[in-house]
Amino acid sequence: MEIERYLNRNFPMNIPLLESLRKGAKILKANDSGVLMMDAESEDLMLSADDPVPFMAGIQQRGYLLFIGSRNAGEVKQACQYQHEMICHQYYYPKGHIETDLTLEVVKPEELDFVNAHYPHYGEDGLKDVLELGYLFCAHHEGSMVGFIGRHMDGSMGMLEIIPEFRRQGWGERLEKALIAHVLQEGSIPYGHVVVGNEPSLRLQEKLGMVLSPDTVAWFW
Repeated sequence: MEIERYLNRNFPMNIPLLESLRKGAKILKANDSGVLMMDAESEDLMLSADDPVPFMAGIQQRGYLLFIGSRNAGEVKQACQYQHEMICHQYYYPKGHIETDLTLEVVKPEELDFVNAHYPHYGEDGLKDVLELGYLFCAHHEGSMVGFIGRHMDGSMGMLEIIPEFRRQGWGERLEKALIAHVLQEGSIPYGHVVVGNEPSLRLQEKLGMVLSPDTVAWFW
């Protein structure tokens, strides 16, 4: 496919679009200089383009937009009248296997209030949507939830949160290793976005062998 050929020209940056394409993304516009698509599960827009101008008419501040790269990001935000932005580093796991000693448990519906109390960014309805996709996991120790991790609606890894009394005991590393193994097992590429300035998360990604993509990405909404 011509679209895949374009995206593979910069594979480390375009992993989100390649993964979305594999899951049945809707192509809104594509040419020799870029592609604009809508993720099938999240309905987020994703844009990777050498020249984003021809694609802007198809955006019109519709929900969330993931823009690949830092060049022209400000122009896209302004032209499409987005009010908010989140600039992130992108990490991906380059190997086909990772050792893990932890079996992920799917969060139970009755545990959603607990998760929401410690991770309010999604809200109860958003967490329910993630759970319905089978994207929300946790671990327990002696009957207590020690933390949770998941995949966002677009498939990227995230939502890692360790309950305060269990921090600095290695649970974050164990949970993310287990999630990487889970994503690999389903035939996907493990990747995630870390907000610029989140140094603890950056160090964790490097410790786990995640590779830093060569440029930042931007989320607009």
